[in-house]
Amino acid sequence: MKQSDELLKELPNLIRIMLRVRPDRIWVGELRDAKAVDSWVSATRL
Repeated sequence: MKQSDELLKELPNLIRIMLRVRPDRIWVGELRDAKAVDSWVSATRL
């Protein structure tokens, strides 16, 4: 679980990095908590 907790802390940063290169699509495998969902929703609104 420690690795998944660390990834969730980094998810908003990873999304920002992906958006800097202006992707046409962002693939998400699974959203397990509210913070991850919030980050994903924020990315889709750009």
